[in-house]
Amino acid sequence: MDQKALESSHQHLEIADLTSQYSQLTKKRTQMLDAYSRAFGTPRERAVLQDLIALLGQIVANREQAATLGDKTAATQLIQCQKDEEKYKRK
Repeated sequence: MDQKALESSHQHLEIADLTSQYSQLTKKRTQMLDAYSRAFGTPRERAVLQDLIALLGQIVANREQAATLGDKTAATQLIQCQKDEEKYKRK
């Protein structure tokens, strides 16, 4: 295999790994959104919100990295992830 083919294969593996991580992060996001809605109006609300914002930051970083590697789906998802992160940061 030449160098270009190896780089392309490595890039595809990185994208697949990031996509797998993104799937896990979105599952955790769903759980944290549920926890946030349950904590709303309680003393725990602020702490849960901070955890949620941190997770949303991880999701944005994941999608940025995948988009940088050429994943067009990640580039589209990145826009929505950034909007979600900003929405919760404003709270």
